[in-house]
Amino acid sequence: MKMTLLWMLKTILKMEMTNKPQRTFILGGTVSQAYDYARHHGIKDFVAIDSINTLRGLRKILVIMVGSYYERSDYDSIEDQLQSIEATVKVA
Repeated sequence: MKMTLLWMLKTILKMEMTNKPQRTFILGGTVSQAYDYARHHGIKDFVAIDSINTLRGLRKILVIMVGSYYERSDYDSIEDQLQSIEATVKVA
Protein backbone atom coordinates (compact mmCIF):
# COMPACT_ATOMS: atom_id res chain seq x y z
CA MET A 1 0.00 0.00 0.00
CA LYS A 2 2.72 2.50 0.96
CA MET A 3 4.72 1.67 -2.15
CA THR A 4 1.73 2.25 -4.42
CA LEU A 5 0.88 5.57 -2.79
CA LEU A 6 4.49 6.75 -3.03
CA TRP A 7 4.65 5.73 -6.69
CA MET A 8 1.40 7.62 -7.42
CA LEU A 9 2.69 10.78 -5.75
CA LYS A 10 5.95 10.64 -7.69
CA THR A 11 4.03 10.13 -10.94
CA ILE A 12 1.73 13.08 -10.25
CA LEU A 13 4.64 15.37 -9.34
CA LYS A 14 6.51 14.35 -12.48
CA MET A 15 3.43 15.09 -14.63
CA GLU A 16 3.00 18.51 -13.01
CA MET A 17 6.63 19.40 -13.66
CA THR A 18 6.52 18.34 -17.30
CA ASN A 19 3.26 20.16 -17.95
CA LYS A 20 4.50 23.50 -16.63
CA PRO A 21 4.80 26.15 -19.32
CA GLN A 22 8.40 26.84 -20.21
CA ARG A 23 9.80 30.23 -19.20
CA THR A 24 10.97 32.26 -22.19
CA PHE A 25 14.42 33.81 -22.31
CA ILE A 26 14.85 36.86 -24.53
CA LEU A 27 18.17 38.05 -25.90
CA GLY A 28 18.16 41.57 -27.28
CA GLY A 29 20.91 43.96 -28.26
CA THR A 30 19.97 45.70 -25.02
CA VAL A 31 17.85 44.64 -22.07
CA SER A 32 15.27 47.27 -23.01
CA GLN A 33 14.87 45.62 -26.45
CA ALA A 34 14.05 42.36 -24.66
CA TYR A 35 11.50 44.07 -22.38
CA ASP A 36 9.92 45.92 -25.32
CA TYR A 37 9.57 42.67 -27.28
CA ALA A 38 7.98 40.87 -24.31
CA ARG A 39 5.55 43.71 -23.67
CA HIS A 40 4.58 44.00 -27.36
CA HIS A 41 3.98 40.23 -27.65
CA GLY A 42 2.24 39.76 -24.30
CA ILE A 43 4.96 37.56 -22.81
CA LYS A 44 4.70 37.83 -19.04
CA ASP A 45 6.93 35.00 -17.78
CA PHE A 46 10.33 35.78 -19.28
CA VAL A 47 13.93 36.49 -18.43
CA ALA A 48 15.93 39.14 -20.28
CA ILE A 49 19.42 37.77 -20.91
CA ASP A 50 21.78 40.51 -19.74
CA SER A 51 24.95 38.40 -19.66
CA ILE A 52 26.19 34.85 -20.14
CA ASN A 53 25.77 34.35 -16.38
CA THR A 54 21.99 34.33 -16.90
CA LEU A 55 22.37 31.02 -18.75
CA ARG A 56 24.54 29.18 -16.25
CA GLY A 57 23.01 25.99 -14.88
CA LEU A 58 20.17 25.89 -17.42
CA ARG A 59 19.34 23.21 -20.01
CA LYS A 60 17.04 23.04 -23.01
CA ILE A 61 15.48 26.49 -22.66
CA LEU A 62 13.60 28.57 -25.22
CA VAL A 63 15.45 31.71 -26.33
CA ILE A 64 14.04 34.41 -28.60
CA MET A 65 16.63 36.70 -30.18
CA VAL A 66 15.38 40.20 -30.94
CA GLY A 67 16.65 43.55 -32.13
CA SER A 68 20.37 44.01 -32.50
CA TYR A 69 21.36 40.91 -30.48
CA TYR A 70 24.12 40.11 -33.01
CA GLU A 71 25.89 43.40 -32.20
CA ARG A 72 26.47 42.50 -28.54
CA SER A 73 30.11 42.31 -27.52
CA ASP A 74 29.40 39.02 -25.72
CA TYR A 75 27.29 37.48 -28.50
CA ASP A 76 29.82 34.81 -29.50
CA SER A 77 30.16 33.49 -25.95
CA ILE A 78 26.37 33.56 -25.46
CA GLU A 79 25.89 31.68 -28.74
CA ASP A 80 28.42 29.03 -27.66
CA GLN A 81 26.66 28.68 -24.30
CA LEU A 82 23.26 28.32 -25.98
CA GLN A 83 24.62 25.46 -28.09
CA SER A 84 26.15 23.71 -25.10
CA ILE A 85 22.90 23.86 -23.10
CA GLU A 86 20.87 22.65 -26.10
CA ALA A 87 18.65 25.73 -26.19
CA THR A 88 15.85 26.12 -28.71
CA VAL A 89 16.55 29.43 -30.43
CA LYS A 90 14.09 31.53 -32.42
CA VAL A 91 15.01 34.74 -34.19
CA ALA A 92 12.23 37.32 -34.24
